[in-house]
Amino acid sequence: MLITGDGLPPAQRCLVCDREETPFVHDRNCPRLDCDLLPGASCDGSHESTLHDLRQAALRNPATPTAAVVGFADDPSALLRWALAARTDLPSPVYARLAVDPTPGVRADLAENRRRRHPDPRLAGDRDSEVRRDARAPPTRTARASSPT
Repeated sequence: MLITGDGLPPAQRCLVCDREETPFVHDRNCPRLDCDLLPGASCDGSHESTLHDLRQAALRNPATPTAAVVGFADDPSALLRWALAARTDLPSPVYARLAVDPTPGVRADLAENRRRRHPDPRLAGDRDSEVRRDARAPPTRTARASSPT
């Protein structure tokens, strides 16, 4: 329910609209020294930045059921697809969709993830050098920290 919003009342507030008059988009180069809003945080009354952050955290959480996350393979947000690519519990069609994602970071994390479980030859021949490197590197015990921030 947290990831889709189904069955929950809509969000009433967020960090952005608690501090700024909406609509508001936080300047990525904010000059205010006391400001702790994330770069690009925004709210037009729908609390989109907070809801996006909540979805990203849920996608990264291995306890979030697989059935709840598979629909994000085609999400417009590269950050959400990137979080999904690091999961190890996705069905093969979702991995196949992510293997052709337009964002190199999504494919690179997927390549590293898949290399450890089931190597994907498409990723070993990817047009991006980081994706190829991650697909061909020897298996490791720990995943590299990846953050698209």
